Amino acid sequence: MAIQKTERIKTRLSEGTTISVFAKEGDAQAHLCDHVLTPPEAQHWAVLIINYAVAANPQSDSSLHERAASLWNDGPNDVDQALYEGYAEQIGYSVDEGLRWGWYWSELGPMGRRWFALGTSGIYVIWNKHTIVTGMLPAWAKPRPRESSSWFDRKSNPRPRATSETSLPLVTDDKNKRYQIFKDCFTCVRREYIAAYNERRVESPGTQMQSQDVIDQNIWNRLRRPSR
Repeated sequence: MAIQKTERIKTRLSEGTTISVFAKEGDAQAHLCDHVLTPPEAQHWAVLIINYAVAANPQSDSSLHERAASLWNDGPNDVDQALYEGYAEQIGYSVDEGLRWGWYWSELGPMGRRWFALGTSGIYVIWNKHTIVTGMLPAWAKPRPRESSSWFDRKSNPRPRATSETSLPLVTDDKNKRYQIFKDCFTCVRREYIAAYNERRVESPGTQMQSQDVIDQNIWNRLRRPSR
């Protein structure tokens, strides 16, 4: 049994086509475990995803681990599905905002064309013409392990990116903190863009990616979705 991929989004850069949020159900579960349920990124997702605490206590690594382990061993339940749909919803918002406000670029590489975008939440999204490849908060995402993890591996180690955390960050939900999340992630994404630009991989940059400065909080407040 796997997460049911119900979310699909329009990109506006792929001739109005609708793409899936991750190619396979297993990909959806892996990304939940690697980003939404792995500290310190997990504590920041808890601010962005509505009812995150229903799925897990972001201040308890054992709670996060238990939720991740249940995805691979017990099979996803309604709570897991709701967590995924909250994650997918935030990814969709970020693609729309990145394209709308100019925080995006595209590259043509060995695996075809890919697009990169940042939303006002700080979520960094990568996608191709068929599917979302990843959605993360890059300022806190843990690096990918050298070896990939199979479905069988995930049963015993559901969060291969997790490390022993002596303390978990306490992330409060207020506009100042949400802006700081965006600002920190913008810095990371801007660094990715500069590296791609210097290596002449960038095809079509959005207007804001060419700006060195992050927008101030007053402008950010006007651009962000009022419901968040």
